[in-house]
Amino acid sequence: DSAGELGMRIRALLKDTTGAAAVEFAIIAPLFFVMVFSVIEMGWTMTKQMMLDRAMDRVVRELRIGRSEGFTVDYVRDRICSEATIFSSCSAEMLVEMVPVPAGSAYPDANATCATESTKVKPVTQFDPGHRSEVVFTRSCVGVTPLTPGIGFGMHLRYNADDGFFMTSESALLNEPE
Repeated sequence: DSAGELGMRIRALLKDTTGAAAVEFAIIAPLFFVMVFSVIEMGWTMTKQMMLDRAMDRVVRELRIGRSEGFTVDYVRDRICSEATIFSSCSAEMLVEMVPVPAGSAYPDANATCATESTKVKPVTQFDPGHRSEVVFTRSCVGVTPLTPGIGFGMHLRYNADDGFFMTSESALLNEPE
């Protein structure tokens, strides 16, 4: 009878273990690859942030000790980009601002002015290198494209209009007295 035959087939199918490894792989592999690519994305992002911070520190030190009298926004941006060689379109995308901070007041707000390569009109940032013995707040912002935007760590980033995200670095310097 067909009901008994069906029962035997089901029992035989449950005892058969061929293909079990393929099923386990199909369940585990996507999770494993998401974790691996998230680690790679996070490492790449941290490397870029460290390179930007280090470049900013080196350029601010150069400005602080007075090696660059009469420097311009283009000079500062190009120096940061030459130090942080990891960014592909740094000079085209980076915005730099310098704001003198009067004694006793707070640093400017945390919202950096940023732009992307496709931004038709670049926003104007304040660039005032200040005077001798004056504290100057310095900030740079550059657009970054993630390696794996659709999975893992890349899914949790705040994206801009060009499907990238912004990275900023901030520093302060005291212009040396004469």
